[in-house]
Amino acid sequence: MVSLGVSWLPKKKSTKDTSIEILNKLKDIEEKLKVLEDRLKSVEVKSHLSLEDQLFFGLVFSLLLLVVTFPSVGDMASFLEGFELFASNALSMTYATKLMLVTSLFGSSGYRYYGAIRKSQYAQYQSIHFLLVGICGFLLLVTFVFLGQFLFQIIGENMLTVLSLIFILVGFGLGILEKAILDFYQTIGQIKRKNIRVEASLWFLQIGVGMFIMSFVLINLRAIFILPYPSITSIIIVLVSFFVPFFIIMKKRMKIDHMYERICKRLRQS
Repeated sequence: MVSLGVSWLPKKKSTKDTSIEILNKLKDIEEKLKVLEDRLKSVEVKSHLSLEDQLFFGLVFSLLLLVVTFPSVGDMASFLEGFELFASNALSMTYATKLMLVTSLFGSSGYRYYGAIRKSQYAQYQSIHFLLVGICGFLLLVTFVFLGQFLFQIIGENMLTVLSLIFILVGFGLGILEKAILDFYQTIGQIKRKNIRVEASLWFLQIGVGMFIMSFVLINLRAIFILPYPSITSIIIVLVSFFVPFFIIMKKRMKIDHMYERICKRLRQS
């Protein structure tokens, strides 16, 4: 009876069992802490992205209002009339510049607002793309006006060949910068789409290559033909000169983007 009564008593836990139980509890606590840390990081990232959205939208919308109100069409046209090369087309260039800037900035702010509300990665990418298109378009115009006028005064009508080579070099540099900007937005989580390609700076390359082909053909035609050739010839040359580079560059966009990716990777490593 005594031995039977002793068997009913609860067994005392060994030190080993207690240690294992404590370790298991510590592991559970560690896993919960990791989950909590991940949640805090996610909240922090979302907070930073929300702040970046507000800053981006505010800046672009402010620029849009500035472009709409200042400078006026009359002031811009008067400014361009001071350049001999563009005096006859000052008003049309003014309206084209205004329209390009308003469209790009309005599209950028609209896409950014929609992307922030709907959490759309595609809209976030398009907002950046529209802004870069506006910047590259404006730089293209400034380069064409100031540098074109300067070269026209030095070398005359043959300035298109030199200006086209400068456009190609500037477009190549802007492509590297555009790729670096897109990579930055990918690192902060604003863009998560794969195979994002350089697009805005390709306008410089297309126009530069087109101008080079056009000037090369026109110079040779003037050297070959003594009599004036029909006006339709110039129109055909212009269309072919700009459409051929457009289709070639669009077809090789993946290779061009991979080239920029390699260049940016080497720059980051250096």
